[in-house]
Amino acid sequence: MSRDLDLLKHLSERECNFLCFHDLKEESIGNQEILDFFKLNFEDKKMLLRRRFNWPLKRGLQRNTVIEGDYREKKQLCLNHLIPEKDLRWLDQLPLSYLLHLLTENLYKDNHDFRYFLLSELLDKETCLNLIKTSVDLRGQNRHHSHTLNQRLYKNSQEITESTKPITKFIEKNSSKKQNIEKWLHEYQLKNFNPGYGLDEFNRNSIVSPEHKVIYNALRSNNIELFMIKASSAWSQKKFRDSLNGKRSQSYSLTEDAIEKLEALSKEERRKKNEMLEILIERAWLER
Repeated sequence: MSRDLDLLKHLSERECNFLCFHDLKEESIGNQEILDFFKLNFEDKKMLLRRRFNWPLKRGLQRNTVIEGDYREKKQLCLNHLIPEKDLRWLDQLPLSYLLHLLTENLYKDNHDFRYFLLSELLDKETCLNLIKTSVDLRGQNRHHSHTLNQRLYKNSQEITESTKPITKFIEKNSSKKQNIEKWLHEYQLKNFNPGYGLDEFNRNSIVSPEHKVIYNALRSNNIELFMIKASSAWSQKKFRDSLNGKRSQSYSLTEDAIEKLEALSKEERRKKNEMLEILIERAWLER
């Protein structure tokens, strides 16, 4: 078994991902096993890869050790498909919401079961990155096709970044220590806009931040412009109501003479009209 480990220790994490995922796809393993694999740490991945090298052959024969020819064949498979890591570094800069969108709306758009499965799981950024990079390697019939897919995903990510600017700018502009704008925006979105089928578990997810939920929901529903127009209006109304501090808006009819006197008093005291009215009412109340 030590010889097995000597062979495997030369494999990179990317190669481990590719080979295991390649075998998992061929054997039609369920979604849960695929995702569980990507949630393992690196050393566990290598142990899993070792077990997969020792997997029983379909003819019923048993393999107890890794034969060198099989190792070379799998190593060559990696060399033919894996594109350079530097060409995938742009993915590391993307937030979780963008990565989820690339997974569910680009790579696995037609696989509804897997899309729902991904969104209902507690996915972190590292898991999403591993899934995307390995999918890019596997989808192409060769390295050229993988490069083409990588370029298409990069273009899509730029379109996503551009389309979500109204949301990110709104959050940045209104963020403060007193107001949790991200949480409010997510609650407003769920109350007034239907994010779409299969997103209940995702929106209840405590690991994904409210900002990423808002952006992903908006991308899925494809109504960012309308959503932000209504959300901006609702936020302005909320800020106005909060600024009243227990005050209520009232409407009364006054004579022209009373209005002129109120304006004169307000200028003399250097106060707003509503403040002047409150002072006059308070004085009258105390003098009763």
